[in-house]
Amino acid sequence: MKRCEEIIAGNPNFSKIEEVLLIAGQSSLWLSQNKGKQRSDLYVSFDGGEKKTLTSEQFREMGVDYLKKLINDHPESPFAKQAQEELRTLEAPKP
Repeated sequence: MKRCEEIIAGNPNFSKIEEVLLIAGQSSLWLSQNKGKQRSDLYVSFDGGEKKTLTSEQFREMGVDYLKKLINDHPESPFAKQAQEELRTLEAPKP
């Protein structure tokens, strides 16, 4: 997750930025659901020098933002189709 953020911030013209946005979006969503290999409480951000952990809702919002950026900035990308599917899954009613 952190590596994706570094690439997005430091090299927005990276040749595989579409894939990086997808991975960042998916990773954020997984962290919001406590899924994946990394525990969400190990992910920290720094706000004015203060170390903070993000809430599940903040991870979710961040994931949605990355996926929407991919769709809006690269609509013809095959990764955009995956991002759209991820967003549809989020919007689907839970059984």
